[in-house]
Amino acid sequence: MDLGEQVGRWISFQKEHNLSAEETAKLLLDSFESKGLLKHRGGCHCGAIRFEVWASVDLHVFDCNCSICRKKQNRHFIVPASHFKLLQGAHNLTTYTFNSHNAKHTFCKTCGVQSFYTPRSNPNGYGRSEAKTEFHFY
Repeated sequence: MDLGEQVGRWISFQKEHNLSAEETAKLLLDSFESKGLLKHRGGCHCGAIRFEVWASVDLHVFDCNCSICRKKQNRHFIVPASHFKLLQGAHNLTTYTFNSHNAKHTFCKTCGVQSFYTPRSNPNGYGRSEAKTEFHFY
C-alpha cells in the first residue's frame, strides 16, 4: 500500500469514528503498543454510563469471592487503569464500599447497574463483568 492510500484510510477512520487528529493518532499508537488486545465497550442498562477497555481477545475471567460479588454472581476480568476510559456518565456514577472500603463498587444512579469497579486486590485497575461487555475488532 502506498503512503497516499494509508493517509486516505486514516482520514476515513477519523471521520467514521468522529475523532480529532490527536485522538486518531493516540488510538493508532495505543493499538501498536497494545498488540494482541481488543477494544471492548460496555455500559449500564439505561445507557447513561459508557466506557471502553483494551483487553485480551481471550478474556481470563474469574469469580470474585467477596460477599457482594458472590451475591451478584460476578465473573469479571481486570485491566490496568491505563487501559480503561470512561466515555460518558461520570456525573451519573455513585460508589458503594463496605468492610475495608478499598474496593469501589461503582454503579449507575439511574438504573443501578454496576458497569465496572475498582478491585480491592488491584486498586490501580478496573474490574469488568464479561457479561456486560460488547466487543469491537479494530
